[in-house]
Amino acid sequence: MTTLPPRIYDLAQTLLGVRATFARLAPRLADMGDALVLDVGGGTGLYRQLLPKSARYVCLDRDATKLARARAVSPQLILGDATCIPIASKAMNFALCIAVAHHLPDDALRTALREMARVVRTRLVFLEPVAAPGRPVGRLLWRLDAGSHPRTHERLLDEVSVSFACERVESYSIHHRYLLCDAVPRG
Repeated sequence: MTTLPPRIYDLAQTLLGVRATFARLAPRLADMGDALVLDVGGGTGLYRQLLPKSARYVCLDRDATKLARARAVSPQLILGDATCIPIASKAMNFALCIAVAHHLPDDALRTALREMARVVRTRLVFLEPVAAPGRPVGRLLWRLDAGSHPRTHERLLDEVSVSFACERVESYSIHHRYLLCDAVPRG
């Protein structure tokens, strides 16, 4: 499956309920002040708007087309892979990892989480759709999405917990079930 063009991707996100996700994320991101924030797999920079204006936002993605669209919200873009983040250890205050894990096979997910724990000093906000049977719209979205590695709520928490201590975990539904976790790097 090919990925959607960036403009269509952002429109699809809006039509499919990203505003409800924004409402869940906004309180978790409001306290970031002038922090340095890495958006891992940040694509078009859609979540930049939830951060305080004073936050210094860095968008990392491996899709150059999406990063070109992200240039409108941030000049700090990194064309790269979550499994090998080209940033010094503990250089970032916070990281966001939103709807990325289902694009990564198990080994790559573990490596990406280790990399995030390496570069982040304070906190990771991790949000991921959860594999769950049921809703027709949710099944359609899984088929349309380029991600092919859905995981259960428990499996995602297990993976995150290897490199991070989960401090706050929440589950909610729009068209999918979602796991939302605030976590601090271990060690």
